[in-house]
Amino acid sequence: MANKFYEIGKAGGEKVTDYSKAIAPALQSMYKQMLDSKEKLDAFMLKSPQGVVMDKVPEQFRSQVTKFLADGKQKYAQAASVLSSGVNSSSQRYMDAVETMNKVQNSFENNANILAAYNANVAKQKPRVDDIQIGTTSAETTDFNNYITGDIFNDAKLDYETGNISYSSSDLTKTDRQQVSEYMVPGQSTDRAGETFSAISTGVMSSKKTGDSWELTSIQLEKDYDRVMNKIQSTGRRELVFSDEDYMQTIITANKADDEEGYEKELMRIMSDPEESKNAIAGYKEHNMTAYKQIFDLTKIPVSKKEELKSKFYDGFVGSQEDFGFYSAELKSTNRKQIKNRKTFGDYDGKRGYYFYDKKTDAYFTKKTVTKKVNGKDVEEEVITPFSVFEMLKKEGLLRDGEFSPASVNKSAASSTSTSTPATPLFDVETIVSKINENIFNQDADDAKNELEAVFENIPGFEVESTERDGVIVKYNNKRVQVPAAKTTNYTSKTDKDALARSKSTLEEWLRTVSIKPTI
Repeated sequence: MANKFYEIGKAGGEKVTDYSKAIAPALQSMYKQMLDSKEKLDAFMLKSPQGVVMDKVPEQFRSQVTKFLADGKQKYAQAASVLSSGVNSSSQRYMDAVETMNKVQNSFENNANILAAYNANVAKQKPRVDDIQIGTTSAETTDFNNYITGDIFNDAKLDYETGNISYSSSDLTKTDRQQVSEYMVPGQSTDRAGETFSAISTGVMSSKKTGDSWELTSIQLEKDYDRVMNKIQSTGRRELVFSDEDYMQTIITANKADDEEGYEKELMRIMSDPEESKNAIAGYKEHNMTAYKQIFDLTKIPVSKKEELKSKFYDGFVGSQEDFGFYSAELKSTNRKQIKNRKTFGDYDGKRGYYFYDKKTDAYFTKKTVTKKVNGKDVEEEVITPFSVFEMLKKEGLLRDGEFSPASVNKSAASSTSTSTPATPLFDVETIVSKINENIFNQDADDAKNELEAVFENIPGFEVESTERDGVIVKYNNKRVQVPAAKTTNYTSKTDKDALARSKSTLEEWLRTVSIKPTI
């Protein structure tokens, strides 16, 4: 019996074909392919992700990381063997293998970055262990302690697809698992918030120097404030508010300098009472807006800029650069008159919306079509949003100085519709008065003089000069008035506020007197 493949059939004397010559090259080719694929696979495996350095992994979490790395490397090797097999690169199998390798690579890198950041943050935050921020709850303190010791990983879960690590917070209000990568130790978020608020303060001064009104500036400030407070979440808000002694002293009756124990007791009571805590955090916004207003008022406009702004004043408004472009004083005046005359705004496109007027309610409203799902179908619905006249003026940036409430707007509207016949004025006194605010007198006499000259620039006959007694003298048609002006040391004091108010009212009353045309 033949014992070699190529000898089969020889015993019968039959003519046979020798296959050995044909098979040998085929085997050689297959062997070469095998070697090539192995080299290719080895190359892929050299590029395979290595994971993390295990001594950087908290002991409580090492078993999970070890299993995660082993599982990922196995998936990577299987996918690499598919690529090295010579499968067509346009096939779905090839693309799936590439996707698997990329996912493993990304998950390893992400996991390594999270653990590296964790170790770096622990080293940085250890000194703060004995300096936990005021306002930190017991649950937040527990999370902080567990973060530093590594116990936060006791029940941690590792997402094999992404490499993310989640944990259960001690705060029972946080029902969802939290991400280790997003954890902020007490004080960390407030540090960032403090930096942002500092930048906002700088922005307030810049707005004043570029000629923006407080009304325009305050709208953006409120947006910036809300954005920061939302970003730092509830923990950060408590830390920020309750650690601000200047603010808390406005709420707490006990003076910390004289009665530290009494101050701390009231602070603890407010912090532990949900309603009082909520009110304190809500009031912090007004506290900051007041501080920003003081910064705005005390910021001086450079003399060169004042000269530039003179040409921008019109009808009590000043031109300004806004998010939609330059908003001229003339256009502000025109739009203000549109609202004052209660135009039906079907043909009026406001700067920040398309408005309509409702005579029955004496209010404006906007229309917006939204699509909602009803029984699985898209249904369009018209949403009406109403605006009072005051809200319209505020939204459009058309409030004048002194108009801080709906009552102030209604008052001015009522006076403008009076049936009495006014005396013929020599100049538009109300326009002039609208340009005069207390801030003009809260500065050196020379600076007050420059601003008043800009106010009276287009009114022939007016002269303004500064005095040696920190005041200004205004002259018109051989009549004059002297008005005190000086930079206050504490704008928040009642004495200083009253002094500035008297300067403003003195000049306004004099202007109304000299504006009346004498009768023959």
